Amino acid sequence: MIVSSSLQFLPDPITFIENLDGLDIPYLIFDKIPFFVEPNMQNRLMLQKVPPKIYDASYPVWIFGENLFIKEMIKNYELVDDFNAYNGYVEKIENSQMHYRGFIFKKK
Repeated sequence: MIVSSSLQFLPDPITFIENLDGLDIPYLIFDKIPFFVEPNMQNRLMLQKVPPKIYDASYPVWIFGENLFIKEMIKNYELVDDFNAYNGYVEKIENSQMHYRGFIFKKK
């Protein structure tokens, strides 16, 4: 299963992750997921504003703590690889920084 640039927009991404175990999916690939640069940060719900030149809108978005994400995933999956997403550049958000990451997990 590939989850690309969508996990952060789910109302309850942790419950989604917990429910993946019951689906018996051998590999999970997460790509373009926003994480705080500091890995020990807590998951945080924020507001993403679309640049007005694109269109006027805003969306709730989760920014994840990398260690919390991995801790949740390794309950039922082993980490095979991690990588910076193609747009893995660092962005400043409030008093923190975030970047986009990817992970590949294999069912235990």
